[in-house]
Amino acid sequence: MNERAVRRALLIVPAVVVALFELIRHTPWVLSLLPMEASNWLTAILAGLVTALISRRLFARLDALHDEIAQARERELVASEHKRMAEKLHDDIGQTLFFIGVQLNHARKKLPARHPAGVHLEEIQEALREVDDELRKTILDLRPGIGDSVDEQTWKTHLEQFATGFGAQVVIAGEAPELAPVAWPVLAAICREAVVNAVKHGAASRVFLTWTQAGRRWELTITDDGQREESWDRAQKEGHYGVALIRQRAASIGAEVRFERTLTGLRIRLTAVRSTGDSVSRRRRVLSRRIIAGFLDEPKVEP
Repeated sequence: MNERAVRRALLIVPAVVVALFELIRHTPWVLSLLPMEASNWLTAILAGLVTALISRRLFARLDALHDEIAQARERELVASEHKRMAEKLHDDIGQTLFFIGVQLNHARKKLPARHPAGVHLEEIQEALREVDDELRKTILDLRPGIGDSVDEQTWKTHLEQFATGFGAQVVIAGEAPELAPVAWPVLAAICREAVVNAVKHGAASRVFLTWTQAGRRWELTITDDGQREESWDRAQKEGHYGVALIRQRAASIGAEVRFERTLTGLRIRLTAVRSTGDSVSRRRRVLSRRIIAGFLDEPKVEP
């Protein structure tokens, strides 16, 4: 029984049941068994039981909708705080790192060629670029947008724009599974890490994301067209190439990670089993909207 049928039943069934009971209780043989005052109380109890029985499912859906609204408000507060932190990091730390980098570059240029101090300054500059890269990835993780998205299309658009900023292209193949909303931001963070490292350590111009499914099991394969083996060497060491971060994020959504060597460097495989809640998440959101629309029942005003 859908929500529209429940609303109609709430209006019709209790009235019909009470009317039938009134007809029955006014027959002589019922009046001889059941006093009028007791039958009045019984009528009220019967109407309440019928109403509760019919509306129980609808109330359960309303409770679920209330929980979703509360979670949405909480996500909005978290997103607002993340945005504030991202702006703070960009305006304070990011600009400070840029200023330090410019000053180091000027100082290195003033030194004679092959000066020992120049080598040390170059190493400091390289470390500074590493810190700046990590800072930019942190800011991207904190920015609202992909963190609030719950669908494949927003995830895909976000990654394409992100890769373009690094001079690369993301190529997505295969049909993505229906995942829980919380999985998409995590997958976006993992793919961003893969894109950054493919461009930085493998000189890649294209990153390939391939979806495959077999029953409830899904797999996302990440490869690139880089030309160096440094990616594989760094992947063998925990703490390098974002290995620990990728493993941690994948574990948060119940996915396993495998790093495999290829002719051009590295292949990352993410595998997991789709939960039953993932496949019904979209239907629940559609159902919630329908419940709201049914209760509001506001007439459309033509412009």
